[in-house]
Amino acid sequence: MLRARRVPTRGLTDPIDLAEWLCDDANVTSGLRRLHWRLLRGLRLGHEGALEAAARLQLAVRGDHIELLPHARAELERLLPEVPTHTDALAHDAPSGSDRAQEGAQLALDALWQLDARRRAVQHARTGVRLSAIELRRLAVELERPVEVVSAVYAWLAHAELIGPAGEIWAPTASGREFSSRPIEQRWLTLAQAWLAELSLDEVREATWLRDPEHPAVALGLADAAHGSLTKLGALVLDGRADDARDLLAGELTPPVHGVYVQPDQTIIAPGPLSAADDAALRGVADLEHRALASQFRLTEASIERALLAGDTLAGIRGQLERLSLTGIPQPVAYLLESSAERFGRVRVRAHVDDLGRISSRVRAESPQLLDTLRIDTALSSLALRPADSELASAASPETTLLTLIEARYPAALEDLDGELRRGVDPVTAPVYRPDPSATLRAAAAALAEHTAGEPERDDEATWLRRRLELARRDRAELRLEIALGGDRTAQLEVVPISVTEQRLRARDTEAEVERTVPLRAIVAVEGTRVAGRD
Repeated sequence: MLRARRVPTRGLTDPIDLAEWLCDDANVTSGLRRLHWRLLRGLRLGHEGALEAAARLQLAVRGDHIELLPHARAELERLLPEVPTHTDALAHDAPSGSDRAQEGAQLALDALWQLDARRRAVQHARTGVRLSAIELRRLAVELERPVEVVSAVYAWLAHAELIGPAGEIWAPTASGREFSSRPIEQRWLTLAQAWLAELSLDEVREATWLRDPEHPAVALGLADAAHGSLTKLGALVLDGRADDARDLLAGELTPPVHGVYVQPDQTIIAPGPLSAADDAALRGVADLEHRALASQFRLTEASIERALLAGDTLAGIRGQLERLSLTGIPQPVAYLLESSAERFGRVRVRAHVDDLGRISSRVRAESPQLLDTLRIDTALSSLALRPADSELASAASPETTLLTLIEARYPAALEDLDGELRRGVDPVTAPVYRPDPSATLRAAAAALAEHTAGEPERDDEATWLRRRLELARRDRAELRLEIALGGDRTAQLEVVPISVTEQRLRARDTEAEVERTVPLRAIVAVEGTRVAGRD
């Protein structure tokens, strides 16, 4: 909550000070304006989930039911006088956006594959971790899409906890690894909801992105840039009808094709979208070269060695291609399979434990000439390879050494301590990323907890009320009080506090110009903020 509301935490130790800051009208306004469209819309419509989120942010209070703070309610009505219904405003012949949506779901899958194909460094920034701008430009070229779209896709994948940092590289999480097995419409919905979670009220109002053909929303099938309008899918998502949007897409998906064309030049043509299982099987042994209505893959030594490293066998790879191919396996492809399998493992990496228990790597090759090539190759300079008996030693871990060798196009594999080839090397899987709060935030939270734990039990509402009155007395500020007169009757008083005790307020009535003494238990509200339990 401190982070989301951007509370200035230096010197913050008293919960009453925090409460006053959170209830300040200007801070309530800024907190409300930072909420995304979906949450603002839900609050305006009184949705329970949105009110729960507002309560966690201290923009609402819990009682018999959750209520927005009075100023938050008034500001919300000003910001969003009425909730638009985008589906009602659509033209009857508006496009559904389904074709683009299907492409967007496939792009996310290809983006995940790219993290396994090559290491992508984690860049640490003040606001968290990210892919660098240089890396995003490389990925945009490899995925053949605008960098703005690629950047948004990786941001959506991170928001949905499908990717995260694994040490110093990006990798799919466990959920990201099973993402490909989800139905296309569910994959798309995950991305659309991540997009929606970043959409502001101003963006909904101005809608300039509707006319930008390279905007990520267009790539998801949510907008039709040619006409500068929402698609049917986009209107449903903005109106909070995500399930209806998913069902609409499911009914309009292009059915998957069964079979591909394996060609003598070692390319593989998929004449249409593949099922999730067939696409995964093909990506396991071939590199994607071009994604379109008819996608093109290519078999290479590196792609086949990658499959072997993951635990596949030559017979298994051949069997998958025979199952998928509508044209059999041409002789040049069969030769590539056999030569790649023979080449695989000519460079071996194993763990080495020194006398102090530190784990490093040892690298050996099938010939002294190949070992010399490894030692002088500048592409391997990060490993700092050095001679060690008839091998090369590196301080890097076996996994890092293996990945570096593979990226440098060497037929590397892991082996155990007995020199036996290890098959089934698992790809790197990242844990779910939860950004740590800053040291200042942690210190403020600890100070608040310590302060509260060290105080005797008290009536927080009474303490807050006395503090509010005392501050007004100190500042000689005028307050509007609501006073209980008995039964259901109340009265309003405009006063300037003179003194505050545990039981009473002595104040000057600014309208009657007389001094009054008011029991604190009779004060129902201060400046429109109600005191709990006194309705």
